[in-house]
Amino acid sequence: MEGVEYLRLEDLRDRMFTDAISIWAQHGSGSDPYDLVPAIKSICDKTTNAYVSDMSADSPLDYRVNIVHDTFDLRSGWGNTFLLGDYPDRRYIERFTVPSYVATKREGQISCTRVSTRMQHGFASYEGLVLPFSDSEGRTLMSLSLSRRLLLIEHIPTVSTKLTPRERQCLELLTVGQPAKLIAANLGLAQKTIENTVDRLKSKLNARNAAEAAAKAAFLSAIGEIDGPAIGGVPQLSRREKQCLGLIVAGRTWGEIADELAISPKTVDKHVAGLKVKFGIRSMAELAARGLLNFVHK
Repeated sequence: MEGVEYLRLEDLRDRMFTDAISIWAQHGSGSDPYDLVPAIKSICDKTTNAYVSDMSADSPLDYRVNIVHDTFDLRSGWGNTFLLGDYPDRRYIERFTVPSYVATKREGQISCTRVSTRMQHGFASYEGLVLPFSDSEGRTLMSLSLSRRLLLIEHIPTVSTKLTPRERQCLELLTVGQPAKLIAANLGLAQKTIENTVDRLKSKLNARNAAEAAAKAAFLSAIGEIDGPAIGGVPQLSRREKQCLGLIVAGRTWGEIADELAISPKTVDKHVAGLKVKFGIRSMAELAARGLLNFVHK
C-alpha cells in the first residue's frame, strides 16, 4: 500500500531527471544550488516540484526547505519556506522525506526514490531526485531536489464514509465498467435514479466525475475502509501511460491532462486508447479503478 523504492541512477528513464543530473554535474557539487535554479526550472513541467534545502542543522526536522518550483502539494496554503518538522503531516515527513535527506547528507551521493504514500488528506505517488552540494570542507550541507508526480488523489474520505446498499451496488457495477443505462437495467431501476445515485456517490467521495469516484472507492477498498468489488491485475505501462493514468485516476479532463503533460488532446486520446487495450476494458470508471492499483500495490 505504502512504500519507498530506491532507484539506481543507471535505471532512470525520466528525461527531466537525467537532464537535472547533467546540469548538476556541469556546475559541480561545490557550487551554490541557487545558481542552478534557473536551469532546473526550465526543465520542470506541471507535474514537478523543485526545492532547495539547507541541511546544516543537526536534526533533519530543522532542515529548512525553500520551494523554487511548485505545481502540486497538500500543504494547504503554506508559504514557500518551511522547516521539515513544521510540515503538517509529521508521519509522512519522518517516514518518506527525512531518510532521503539523511542519506544524501551522510553519503554525499545523489538519491532517487519512488514513493507511494498517504499524506494529509490524500494519496500521492511520485518519483524524487535529491542532488547534494558540499562546502569547502566536503560536507554536504545543501541539496536541490525534484519531485515528479505520478498520482495525486486529494480529499480522500475517511472510514466514516457511509454508503447505502443502493449506492454500494451502483458503485460496484460502475467500477466494473457498466454505464448508467446498464446499471439501471441490472438493478431494475430507472436510469434517472441511477444517475442521481452516482451524483450522491460523487458528493460523498469528493469526486468530480464517475472515474474519480470509482478510483477513490477502489482506494478505500484496497485499504479495507469499505467493501468493494474484486478488481483484476495490472499490466506493464510506459512512463507516459502511467502519467496519463495518474491524471485519469485523479479525475482530470482530457484538456487538463494535455495541459499538465504538455501534449496534444489527440495524443491523450492515443494513450487512453492504449490503456484501455492493455487493461482490456472500455469504461473510464473501470480504467480509473483498475489503474489505481498501479500506484497502491507495489
